Amino acid sequence: MSQTLGPEQPNTLNTSLGLATILMHEGRYEEAAKLAQQAIEANRLVRGERDPITAAPTYTLARINAQQANLDFSPCLQQSIDNGLAPNRLLQIEQTPDLKPLHGDPLWSGLVLKAKERAAAIVKPVMFARTR
Repeated sequence: MSQTLGPEQPNTLNTSLGLATILMHEGRYEEAAKLAQQAIEANRLVRGERDPITAAPTYTLARINAQQANLDFSPCLQQSIDNGLAPNRLLQIEQTPDLKPLHGDPLWSGLVLKAKERAAAIVKPVMFARTR
Protein backbone atom coordinates (compact mmCIF):
# COMPACT_ATOMS: atom_id res chain seq x y z
CA MET A 1 0.00 0.00 0.00
CA SER A 2 2.81 2.43 0.82
CA GLN A 3 4.24 2.00 -2.69
CA THR A 4 0.90 2.97 -4.25
CA LEU A 5 -0.29 5.74 -1.94
CA GLY A 6 2.96 6.80 -0.29
CA PRO A 7 4.25 6.10 3.23
CA GLU A 8 2.87 9.35 4.72
CA GLN A 9 -0.62 9.03 3.23
CA PRO A 10 -3.31 8.73 5.97
CA ASN A 11 -4.75 5.45 4.62
CA THR A 12 -1.27 3.90 4.60
CA LEU A 13 -0.63 5.05 8.16
CA ASN A 14 -4.01 3.76 9.40
CA THR A 15 -3.48 0.42 7.69
CA SER A 16 0.04 0.10 9.13
CA LEU A 17 -1.25 0.86 12.60
CA GLY A 18 -4.06 -1.67 12.27
CA LEU A 19 -1.58 -4.29 11.09
CA ALA A 20 0.72 -3.47 14.03
CA THR A 21 -2.19 -4.13 16.41
CA ILE A 22 -2.99 -7.45 14.73
CA LEU A 23 0.66 -8.51 14.88
CA MET A 24 0.78 -7.58 18.57
CA HIS A 25 -2.23 -9.78 19.30
CA GLU A 26 -0.54 -12.62 17.40
CA GLY A 27 2.53 -12.25 19.63
CA ARG A 28 4.68 -10.93 16.77
CA TYR A 29 5.93 -8.04 18.88
CA GLU A 30 9.10 -7.17 16.98
CA GLU A 31 7.21 -6.76 13.70
CA ALA A 32 4.40 -4.88 15.44
CA ALA A 33 6.83 -2.49 17.13
CA LYS A 34 8.62 -1.82 13.84
CA LEU A 35 5.35 -0.90 12.09
CA ALA A 36 4.21 1.27 14.99
CA GLN A 37 7.57 3.07 15.04
CA GLN A 38 7.35 3.69 11.29
CA ALA A 39 3.83 5.11 11.74
CA ILE A 40 5.09 7.38 14.54
CA GLU A 41 7.93 8.70 12.40
CA ALA A 42 5.71 9.26 9.34
CA ASN A 43 3.04 11.02 11.42
CA ARG A 44 5.66 13.26 13.02
CA LEU A 45 6.83 14.31 9.56
CA VAL A 46 3.31 15.00 8.31
CA ARG A 47 1.53 16.29 11.43
CA GLY A 48 4.19 17.09 13.99
CA GLU A 49 4.94 15.74 17.46
CA ARG A 50 1.95 17.18 19.34
CA ASP A 51 -0.97 15.88 17.34
CA PRO A 52 -3.73 13.41 18.29
CA ILE A 53 -3.07 11.41 15.12
CA THR A 54 0.60 11.10 16.07
CA ALA A 55 -0.39 10.12 19.62
CA ALA A 56 -2.29 7.03 18.39
CA PRO A 57 0.71 5.04 17.08
CA THR A 58 2.72 6.12 20.13
CA TYR A 59 -0.06 4.65 22.29
CA THR A 60 0.01 1.47 20.19
CA LEU A 61 3.78 1.19 20.73
CA ALA A 62 3.23 1.57 24.49
CA ARG A 63 0.69 -1.28 24.33
CA ILE A 64 3.15 -3.45 22.37
CA ASN A 65 5.90 -2.72 24.89
CA ALA A 66 3.54 -3.52 27.77
CA GLN A 67 2.74 -6.91 26.28
CA GLN A 68 6.45 -7.69 26.28
CA ALA A 69 6.91 -6.41 29.87
CA ASN A 70 9.23 -3.85 28.28
CA LEU A 71 10.18 -0.96 30.54
CA ASP A 72 10.07 1.40 27.54
CA PHE A 73 6.29 1.57 27.88
CA SER A 74 6.43 4.62 30.15
CA PRO A 75 7.91 7.18 27.73
CA CYS A 76 5.56 6.04 24.94
CA LEU A 77 2.51 6.13 27.16
CA GLN A 78 3.55 9.48 28.61
CA GLN A 79 4.04 10.94 25.10
CA SER A 80 0.68 9.69 23.88
CA ILE A 81 -1.05 11.24 26.92
CA ASP A 82 0.83 14.54 26.56
CA ASN A 83 0.44 14.80 22.79
CA GLY A 84 -3.32 14.58 22.49
CA LEU A 85 -4.49 10.99 22.69
CA ALA A 86 -8.28 11.00 22.23
CA PRO A 87 -10.27 11.54 25.46
CA ASN A 88 -12.11 8.22 25.12
CA ARG A 89 -8.77 6.38 24.99
CA LEU A 90 -7.43 8.42 27.91
CA LEU A 91 -10.43 7.46 30.03
CA GLN A 92 -10.10 3.78 29.10
CA ILE A 93 -6.38 3.38 29.79
CA GLU A 94 -6.99 1.72 33.15
CA GLN A 95 -9.27 -0.92 31.57
CA THR A 96 -7.25 -1.51 28.38
CA PRO A 97 -6.42 -5.23 28.38
CA ASP A 98 -3.14 -4.70 26.49
CA LEU A 99 -1.89 -2.49 29.33
CA LYS A 100 -2.83 -4.93 32.12
CA PRO A 101 0.79 -6.14 32.54
CA LEU A 102 1.66 -2.62 33.73
CA HIS A 103 -0.76 -2.50 36.66
CA GLY A 104 1.92 -3.47 39.18
CA ASP A 105 4.47 -0.95 37.91
CA PRO A 106 5.11 2.00 40.28
CA LEU A 107 4.69 4.48 37.39
CA TRP A 108 1.30 3.07 36.37
CA SER A 109 -1.00 4.85 38.83
CA GLY A 110 0.60 8.23 38.05
CA LEU A 111 0.10 7.73 34.32
CA VAL A 112 -3.53 6.70 34.82
CA LEU A 113 -4.17 9.79 36.94
CA LYS A 114 -2.51 12.02 34.34
CA ALA A 115 -4.60 10.43 31.56
CA LYS A 116 -7.83 11.11 33.47
CA GLU A 117 -6.78 14.71 34.15
CA ARG A 118 -5.93 15.27 30.47
CA ALA A 119 -9.27 13.80 29.38
CA ALA A 120 -11.13 16.07 31.81
CA ALA A 121 -9.21 19.10 30.55
CA ILE A 122 -10.08 18.25 26.94
CA VAL A 123 -13.74 17.37 27.53
CA LYS A 124 -14.57 20.28 29.86
CA PRO A 125 -13.87 23.08 27.33
CA VAL A 126 -15.84 21.22 24.65
CA MET A 127 -18.82 20.77 26.97
CA PHE A 128 -18.65 24.44 28.02
CA ALA A 129 -18.57 25.59 24.38
CA ARG A 130 -21.73 23.60 23.58
CA THR A 131 -23.75 25.22 26.37
CA ARG A 132 -23.22 28.72 25.02
